Amino acid sequence: MLLPVVEVALILIALLITVPLVVLIFRRRWLARHGGLFECSVKLRPGRDNWALGVARYSGEDLEWFRVFSFSFAPQVVFRRGRTSVIAVRDPDAEEKTMLYDGQRILRLDPVEPPTVGPVDLAMAAESVTGLMSWLEAAPPGLRQRGT
Repeated sequence: MLLPVVEVALILIALLITVPLVVLIFRRRWLARHGGLFECSVKLRPGRDNWALGVARYSGEDLEWFRVFSFSFAPQVVFRRGRTSVIAVRDPDAEEKTMLYDGQRILRLDPVEPPTVGPVDLAMAAESVTGLMSWLEAAPPGLRQRGT
């Protein structure tokens, strides 16, 4: 009688471990189907050490950012092309290098619509930095750019 209880408990434990992993894998594949993903960490409050690992994708006139370890299919932060500009590009300092992937560069963007207020730091591969800067500069005619 005790054996079936142990078997059921082991099956439940296995399900509790595998179901979230399957959902995360499915979510990542679903996000990639709606636009190419690239690794992109975000620091919503510059000056603090709270980097959040994530991925980003271009979607029309928006750059959408998603946390890696989240079950949400909605972006946590959206950068609107016509309302976002690059303030600075830099290499990570020694402390940041331990929190980020190798070879990443940091962009400071401003402004960003809610839920954030003020500048936001993004860390991504050098190729992604070039792509993001080109995307921001290639706004369609008539799209209001900051400072114009």
